[in-house]
Amino acid sequence: MINFDFTLIFNVVNFAILYFILRKVLFLPILDYIYKQREFFKANSLRTEEIIEETEVIYKSYNDRLKKAKQDSLVYTIERKQLLWDEREKKINDTITEYMQKVEKSKKETIISAQKAKESLASKVEKMSDKIVNNLLEREVFK
Repeated sequence: MINFDFTLIFNVVNFAILYFILRKVLFLPILDYIYKQREFFKANSLRTEEIIEETEVIYKSYNDRLKKAKQDSLVYTIERKQLLWDEREKKINDTITEYMQKVEKSKKETIISAQKAKESLASKVEKMSDKIVNNLLEREVFK
């Protein structure tokens, strides 16, 4: 038979108090932090998707301009073809340069935001782990 004496009741009450204290001090702040980080990454992900869409539009524009330049070049004589060829090459180079600049800019923005997120996360995790260790050490000292 199980004896229901004072120590069992004391342990249950002690466990409940400890649970509520840990929930308030440890579990809820960690969950809140995780949700904030999730939203931060979600926002960065949306921005990255916008940048990708912009680059796809630029790439489509590049392809459209290339197709138009090819069609125009078939209509004219050899001399005119050479002139159009030179203009088309300039447009292609300009579009490629513009595209590459935007791609590099998006890469840099993504890298910077990822580094900021990593730095933010690292410092916060370090602070939280220090608090947890200090709390555990204090509990060990007061035992």
